[in-house]
Amino acid sequence: MNLSGLYQYEGLQTEEAIQYSIDIDPAHKIFNGHFPEQSVFPGVAMLHVLKTVLSEHSGKRCILTKARQIKFVGVILPDEIQNFTIELKYTEEEESLKVSSKAFAGEQILFKFSGSYKWLQ
Repeated sequence: MNLSGLYQYEGLQTEEAIQYSIDIDPAHKIFNGHFPEQSVFPGVAMLHVLKTVLSEHSGKRCILTKARQIKFVGVILPDEIQNFTIELKYTEEEESLKVSSKAFAGEQILFKFSGSYKWLQ
């Protein structure tokens, strides 16, 4: 699956957590197949967004090693939601990162995640 051009992101200033504003391209070709009758932002794309912003913030590449919780709480319909915020917090441990994250549009929670990543060399 080619996610190139599906979304753009920009870091936001906050003292509580790391936040990025995500803009979706509702005309991206991925929505032709997911799903033709009712386009939905794919769950795997949300995980890609999380990995991308974690790497962007840290300046290091990472890989998901364990997903303890993944909840798709709200559906992202690109005809209705073209922008959302992803927030993440992480702590570095010996060989891994403990990550918690959520995505939201306004007051609506869209996604919750907790799990582990590790840095790639």
